[in-house]
Amino acid sequence: YDNVIRIRPKDDRAWFNKGLALRQLNELDEAIICYNKAIELKSDNDKAWVNTGFALYQLGRYDNALQCFDKAIENNPNNDKAYFNKGLAMRRVGDLEGAIAAYNKAIELNIANERAWSNVGFVLYKMEKLEEALQCFEKAAELNDSNGAVWFNQGVILDRLDRPGDALPAFKRALQLGPNADYAAKCKEILQYLSPEEGVAEEIV
Repeated sequence: YDNVIRIRPKDDRAWFNKGLALRQLNELDEAIICYNKAIELKSDNDKAWVNTGFALYQLGRYDNALQCFDKAIENNPNNDKAYFNKGLAMRRVGDLEGAIAAYNKAIELNIANERAWSNVGFVLYKMEKLEEALQCFEKAAELNDSNGAVWFNQGVILDRLDRPGDALPAFKRALQLGPNADYAAKCKEILQYLSPEEGVAEEIV
């Protein structure tokens, strides 16, 4: 990209693509500089605003990230990724209602956004709205039944709703999909008390 930028220094796409490459290398500050240059050259570049915001989010600068997501939405009200990322940042600053509103807008624009359904479910769970949270995780699983974390979260909620018969297969599915996932140890522990007679199979190496 540097060669392209030397030849065409006002090519906003070249700056944007360089930013993408730097983010892949986890060089977030440098990526932000490139995205900002792309925005300087084309201020209505909603993708550059989203990517700047996400890099700022990864750096923990949530308020600055929110400003970028809002600019992306201002330039393209149909950018579901901008609303999704806005939801992530709003949850981080403690605005749970605002996060749900942003995720719901992302879903309105792209009903197949499995991650948005899952994240609405997570926020609703944090708000102790268990039945509503369960419906969201069920929808996320319907869209992508190979996401182990979604099945694990379903299991947790079903267990809390005193529905162990429904929780058990959800936890089993989660463990099947993610035997080494972050939730795996907790999943095994829960399965032990939900179904102690079965135990949890361990691979013998």
